[in-house]
Amino acid sequence: MPDAWLTEYVKVFGGTCPLCRAPLWAEMPRCKRCGSELRVGLKVMEAYLVAWGMSLGAATLFAGFGLFLMLLVLRRLPRDTTEMVVVVSLCFMGVVMSLVTVALLVGRRRFCRLPRVAQWSVAVILIGLVFVAAVSFYATIR
Repeated sequence: MPDAWLTEYVKVFGGTCPLCRAPLWAEMPRCKRCGSELRVGLKVMEAYLVAWGMSLGAATLFAGFGLFLMLLVLRRLPRDTTEMVVVVSLCFMGVVMSLVTVALLVGRRRFCRLPRVAQWSVAVILIGLVFVAAVSFYATIR
C-alpha cells in the first residue's frame, strides 16, 4: 500500500531522491541512479527547531545589541582609540548578525536538514558570540 501511494504521488508531483537528488519517475520503490530504496515516512520537525530557535534568538539578540551600540555611537563618540575599536567592531558584528538573522529566517528548512551536531554547533557559536559581545561592551563602558 505505501509503495503504491508513493508511486502515485511521484507520478503526480514529481520529486527527487533524498540521497543523490536525481529526479524520480514512476518506477518505484527504488531510485534509478543510486538504487536506494524509497519509503513513505513522516518526520517531526519540532526536534530540529530547537537549535534553529536558539540560533535565531542569539543572532537577533546580537543584531539588536549592535544596532543599540550604533545609536550610542551616533549620540556620543568613544573617548579613546581602544574604546572606538571595540565599539566599531561590535557595531560591525551587529550588522553581520542582522544578515545572519535574515539568513536563518529564509533558510529555516535548509538549516533543519543539517545534521544535529552542525545545528547545535551553530547555536553554540552564536550564543558564545553574544556572550563575548556583552563582556566586551561591559569592559568598554566600565
